[in-house]
Amino acid sequence: FIFIIDPFVTARLLIVSTHTPNYMLSDILDTLILYLQKNQGLKPGETVNKPIAFVITKTDLLDESEGTIENNEERFLRENGEELFLNKLRRTFSNYKFFCEGKDAKPQKQQVVSWITSESVH
Repeated sequence: FIFIIDPFVTARLLIVSTHTPNYMLSDILDTLILYLQKNQGLKPGETVNKPIAFVITKTDLLDESEGTIENNEERFLRENGEELFLNKLRRTFSNYKFFCEGKDAKPQKQQVVSWITSESVH
């Protein structure tokens, strides 16, 4: 799976913007988990071993005060109100990796696909 995250829809950034949050990242992750339970036979509380890549987009558009996200993706999400998302992620998925995409941090699409492919054969 490849999960795309727009950093501008994290909980804290939505609160300080003019947009009203309709959902949190944890809600979307819940939807994915429910899909896996319904269609892939995942049992509640069971850990998913399949690789899942999380690509944080638009990292070049973030305020420099946010600091660099690359290699600090979990810290960025936690500091922006997505602790629940991270907790569900750790509890449900055993094989995940974050990638950043932006003008200065381009995760060559091949890099994401290569990681998923290499992890799938394990």
